[in-house]
Amino acid sequence: MGSPKQAFKSFYQMYYNSIIRFAAYYLDDEREAEDIAQETFLKVYEKWDEVDTEEQIRSYLYITAKNFCIDHLRHRN
Repeated sequence: MGSPKQAFKSFYQMYYNSIIRFAAYYLDDEREAEDIAQETFLKVYEKWDEVDTEEQIRSYLYITAKNFCIDHLRHRN
């Protein structure tokens, strides 16, 4: 399976563009969406060892991205 570091790198490469598109849907700004994606993956990396399955980490990924978007929109207004 490889090291946890390699597993995270693969996960990141697989979902990074999807998270940017997901965040851009909420924010309507590609640059802000990229920032949100970076913050999201940083948060996921911190929890990486605590999650058992890819399904759990994927759910956490999208929930975290959505929460960052909502927080960002609150501060924007």
